[in-house]
Parts: sequence; structure tokens; C-alpha cells
Amino acid sequence: MVLFIAPLVMAAVSLAPGQSGQALAATLMNLLLDAFTEAGQESGDPAGSGAGRTGAAEAAAADLDLNLAAHRQWAVGHPAPPDALRRALTFWTRLHGVISLEVAGHFTDMKFDPALLYAAETEAAINTP
Repeated sequence: MVLFIAPLVMAAVSLAPGQSGQALAATLMNLLLDAFTEAGQESGDPAGSGAGRTGAAEAAAADLDLNLAAHRQWAVGHPAPPDALRRALTFWTRLHGVISLEVAGHFTDMKFDPALLYAAETEAAINTP
């Protein structure tokens, strides 16, 4: 899973002049969808059985999977199964949140290393069933 970070960085760096942020976001999301689809296939759990989640968490994930399956236009034709859609979307939003808080300076007075928080959130998001 960590191998997808290099293509993400390359995609971000290769944003052509005049190319929209939406185009970059779509490119990055496709890479995430590829990675989470492949991770599900490698684990033998492409349908996202919910192993490792509590009953409430499993129900919430199942509800989100159903909703994302019905509203997958943002995946722009990517064939990812619903659990990969959920995992890619939650990965994106969790890490976007940490970065946004850091960039806005919300961690400054807290005197901890935000890079450690980012690393912990990355690992947690990658390993979310």
C-alpha cells in the first residue's frame, strides 16, 4: 500500500499549467481507488467483510458502502468495489483534515510533532477494514 505514495507525489508535481485542481483530485483519487481495490484483492476480502470492526462500525461502513455504490459518479467510471470506494474516500478525508489543520496553524500551540500524527493517521487509514 505504501507504494502508491510515489505516484501520488508525481501526479501532484506533474499538474500541467492550466490544469484544474479538480483534474489533480481526480487523478489522485484514481490512484487511491487502484490501491485500495488491489489491497482488497490481495487480502482475499474484496467485498470488505468488516473483519476487525465492531457491530456499530460494521453497520456504519455497510451503510456508507451502499450509499457510495449508489452515488459513485465521483469515481468517474472506476470499477472499484464499494469497500474500496469507502476506504479511499475515508483515507482522503482523514489525511486532508490533518494537513488542513497543520497548514492553518491549529497545532502550533499544542507543541507536538504533527508529522507523527500524520504518520499515525496514515497507518490507521490504510489498515481500516
